[in-house]
Amino acid sequence: FAQFLAKHSGARIIRGDSMIEGGTFNELETGLWQSHDKTSFRFLTSAKTNTIVFNSETSRKSQSSVSKDVLELIENNRLNSGHLFILSPRRGLASRTICRDCGKSLSCPNCQGTLVLHGGRQNVENPPKFICHKCGTEIDSTTRCDRCKSWNLSPFGVGSEKVEKEISKNYPELKIFRLDRDTAPNDVAADKIVNKFLASAGSVLVGTEMALSRINQKMESVAVL
Repeated sequence: FAQFLAKHSGARIIRGDSMIEGGTFNELETGLWQSHDKTSFRFLTSAKTNTIVFNSETSRKSQSSVSKDVLELIENNRLNSGHLFILSPRRGLASRTICRDCGKSLSCPNCQGTLVLHGGRQNVENPPKFICHKCGTEIDSTTRCDRCKSWNLSPFGVGSEKVEKEISKNYPELKIFRLDRDTAPNDVAADKIVNKFLASAGSVLVGTEMALSRINQKMESVAVL
């Protein structure tokens, strides 16, 4: 909106953020935008960082969606009564479901967006289901492939709900909080989850990007999946 307003009113527009977006960087490279000041590509921090390669093959062999290093981080955080935030890029159980017979991804019949598998409570009234995050369409989890009508569907990817379940399986007594659109439909609910997490020593918060602006104190440990 700001871009259209500036164009029609003949005003200059300046984009600014804590980190430059990929799209903005591409427009700088192609000359569509000009640099107004020094651009930053990374946060300046004294935190010790470590990159762990944990791909689908490693996950298959270990039969886990959480690496051994993250589990060790959780254990150290519990013993030291700290706070651990785990950033998950997706919510739900699996970000994509693929037909093993024809290779097609399961897509929304309404908008063709990707269907994401979400878990349900262990009862008949609320079983697992597929949800489209673009338009909100919900599909029964017993659906077939819309191309070849096969039942042979396999979920891929990792969501916040799946991470929470795996950590609970390894540490059943641990206080785990999850913050995404499924657990917090509004700001009040989201703030309540964060406040409970910050008040619980040795706890873990698994959250999507909606948690980033709500954590107002330093974390002893952070893991980005």
